[in-house]
Amino acid sequence: MTYRRLRCNGGQISVRLGTDAQLFAADQVVTATVHGQEVGSIRIPPAEQVTLGVPLEPNAAHRCEVTFTSRTVRVPARIQPGSTDRRRLAAHFYTFDFSGRS
Repeated sequence: MTYRRLRCNGGQISVRLGTDAQLFAADQVVTATVHGQEVGSIRIPPAEQVTLGVPLEPNAAHRCEVTFTSRTVRVPARIQPGSTDRRRLAAHFYTFDFSGRS
């Protein structure tokens, strides 16, 4: 997943994350990358929510981008009997709270 902010001078985002306990029996790990560098990582226990703070640094076009990756994805149809859901699912991204620099 990529978070992109236009006309950005930098700052930080706080991201509220969670997982689906019916799909993930163990902690889920989400990593944040900015300009190809890992800037944060967090473990999400099943059925809990956590917050990850990520620094934002603008590129030459004054855009801030953060790429989030999950170590594990699950397909409900492969795990839950009777499910026809073939989507590849990972963490839930509930909120993004931005605080920026002027």
